[in-house]
Amino acid sequence: MNKTQIDFTKFRLYTGISRKETRPFDVREELANSLYLAGRGIRMHDLAMRIFHSDGPVELDEADVQLLREFALTLSPAFIDSLELRHRDRGRKIISYLKIITL
Repeated sequence: MNKTQIDFTKFRLYTGISRKETRPFDVREELANSLYLAGRGIRMHDLAMRIFHSDGPVELDEADVQLLREFALTLSPAFIDSLELRHRDRGRKIISYLKIITL
């Protein structure tokens, strides 16, 4: 099973639509609140709590990543693109996954 680590204390977000620059932001509380308030299910609850209580990288399995990708579609385009940046090596999978969901 593939594992991914994301440090939500230093999550790099694009600062503009040109996507030329990113800045690290601590997105733990805001993302965890969004997951907690708008998400569904116990797995989403667990993910929200792990992100909120993290002090560094959060280890995510494939199901967590898929859940986060699906939820990202409800967030800002900057967050979606930044998540893609974080998974540059998996960028094609994310792009095609997002296209499938939005069709």
